[in-house]
Formats: sequence, C-alpha cells, structure tokens
Amino acid sequence: MKPDNFSLPAYFSRIGFHGAASADFVTLKRMMRYQLFSVPFENLDVQQGKVVSLVPEEIYRKIVDRYRGGYCYEVNGLFAMALEELGIPWQFVAARPMTYPVRRPKTHMVIVVTIEGEQWLFDLGFGSYGIREPVNLNWIDREIRQDYETFKLTISPERDYIE
Repeated sequence: MKPDNFSLPAYFSRIGFHGAASADFVTLKRMMRYQLFSVPFENLDVQQGKVVSLVPEEIYRKIVDRYRGGYCYEVNGLFAMALEELGIPWQFVAARPMTYPVRRPKTHMVIVVTIEGEQWLFDLGFGSYGIREPVNLNWIDREIRQDYETFKLTISPERDYIE
C-alpha cells in the first residue's frame, strides 16, 4: 500500500507529530490523535463531481503535499501508509456507520492493527465524530470513555462488531 512518494518525516510534519516514533502502541496512539486533529474528514471532491482516487500516490499528494483532508478511504489509507513504513501489521476492514435508523451497507473503512499481541480498531475516517483513540477488539460490552463521549463495542448475532 505504501506509495513510492511516501515520506514519514513529511507525513509527521503534515500532522504536527514531533518526537521519537517507534513501532509501539504509544506511538500509534499519538499518531492517531495528531492525524485526527490535523487532517479533516472532507468530501469537497465529491461535491464538485470529482472521483475520489484510491491510488496511494494520489492520496498522499492530496493530503500531505496539498494539505487537504479526505474520505475515510483516504485518511485511513494515509494512516495505513505510515503503519507500513513503521513495519506494523494492519488490515483494512469494511464497516457500516450505525448513525442511521435503517441498516445500511458497509460503505465505511477502518483499520485493525496488531500491536504488542493485541488487535486494535483505528478509525480516523469520521473526524471528531468517531473514536479518538484505538479501541481493543477484546473490550466487548464495556463503556469506553474518550474525551467527552462514551463508546461501546458489541458483537451482533451475525458476528459483526458494533461500535
């Protein structure tokens, strides 16, 4: 996934991340927070009738070089590029926003990261409306307080995770 034009120092500069970066949970938690508060969810291209590119080089240019935001595919994609650069195992997972009264298709994308023997949900694709820190996939049916909001991860009868 990591494009040829990816630069970890430029990515860190774009998100305002300073200090040492290691392939550990503390670094990833900080990276998530920095990116969430510097790279907005944005749908300006869609409003202008443009196609949103999933080409990694184009995502990187749009967000890092041109200081734009992006859709979940783009902002989570950028985060995945940084994970790859740090050598951290991850995978994209299809997700379904549950903010609607009717069950909708899985049109959202999140990242599951395996770090220090645990699997963590990372979602930078909702901006301030979503989680602001990683959520451990073992934290089922428990309240998870982040800033001024409380989240809960549940498993449906169909074996889907519900946040």
